[in-house]
Amino acid sequence: MFPTTLRDLVARVDARLGTRSEVDGDPAAELLGVTDRPGESQAHALCVLDDLRWLKRLRGTFGAVLTSRELAPQASALAPNRWLHPTPRLALAAVLEALLPPPPPPGVHPSAVLEPGAFIDPSAAVEALVSVHGTARVGARCHLRVGAVLGPGVAVGDDTVVGCRSVLSENVQVGQRCRIDAGAVLGARGFGFVPEGERASRWLPHRGGVVLEDDVWVGANATIAEGTLSPTVLRRGCRVDAQVHVGHNSEVGEGAFLAGQTGLAGSVTVGPGALLGGKVGVGDHLVLGAGARLAGGSGVTSDVPPGATFGGYPARPRAQWLRALAWLTREASRRRRG
Repeated sequence: MFPTTLRDLVARVDARLGTRSEVDGDPAAELLGVTDRPGESQAHALCVLDDLRWLKRLRGTFGAVLTSRELAPQASALAPNRWLHPTPRLALAAVLEALLPPPPPPGVHPSAVLEPGAFIDPSAAVEALVSVHGTARVGARCHLRVGAVLGPGVAVGDDTVVGCRSVLSENVQVGQRCRIDAGAVLGARGFGFVPEGERASRWLPHRGGVVLEDDVWVGANATIAEGTLSPTVLRRGCRVDAQVHVGHNSEVGEGAFLAGQTGLAGSVTVGPGALLGGKVGVGDHLVLGAGARLAGGSGVTSDVPPGATFGGYPARPRAQWLRALAWLTREASRRRRG
C-alpha cells in the first residue's frame, strides 16, 4: 500500500469500506507509512487522531492526519493535510489490514501428521507439526499454524486461522472466518463432578462439544470447555480475549466482548452485545442480558438486566457501586481523624 499518495489511499479505503471521505489539503501528498510516534522521518507519514486524549502524544508534524470532521480544527496542528473520515478508527483498520502479510500458499508441510480419512481442502495451508485426526475436516483457504492439533470430529470452516499450538479437542465445530490464536484450547474437559462417598467424586463425562459460529475471535491461551450433553456455544462475531475461560454449557451471545482473564463458570448466558471488562468473574447459571456492561474486576453473583452497567464485588448497578465506594472512603477518613 505504501508508498502512495493521500488521494489514492483515501480512494482505496473508501472503496473497501463503502464510505465517503474528504481531503483537506494536498491530495497528491506522498505518504510512506502510518505511525503514532513523532520523529524526524514523519514528514511523509500518516497519523490518526480520533480522540483528543491522543493529541499530546502526537506532538510533531506529520505528512497527513486521519481524523473526523469534528476534530479537524485540533488536527490541523499535526499536519498540513487532513483526511476526514466518518469513523477514523475503522479507516485505520482498513489501512492496517492492507499491510498484513499475504496468506501462505496452499499445501501441507512434510512434518504434519494427517491420519487416514482426514479431509484437508486443497486450498488450505497446513504448517509444520500439525496433527489432524482421521475424522476431522478442514475447509477452503484455512490456515493451520505450527503445532495445531485437531481431534476427532472437528470441523473447521472456510477462511479460518488456527494458531500455533492451539488444540481443538473432540467434536469442536468452527465456523467460517474465525480466528483462534496461539495456545487456545477448545473442547477442554468440562469441570463437572458428582459426589461419591464422603471425600471422593466422580468426573461426569462431557460429550456436548463446542460450537463457534462464523466470525468468532478466540484469543491466545483462552479455554473453552466442552458441554455436558449440548455444546458450549460462541455466537457469531463474539470476541474472546486472551486467557479467558468459558465454562461448560455456557453461551456467549452475538457480538459480545469478553476482555482478558475474564472467567465464566458453567451454564452462564452472556447476551448479545454484552461487554465484560478484564478479570470479570461470573458465577454459574447466571444470565447477563443483551448489552449489559461489567466493569473490570467485577464479581457477578446474580443476573444482570439487559443494558445495565454493573461493577464491584458483588457486582451491583454502577451508581450504587460508586456511592458505596464514596461512603467507604468518607467513613475511613472520618475514623482516621478520630
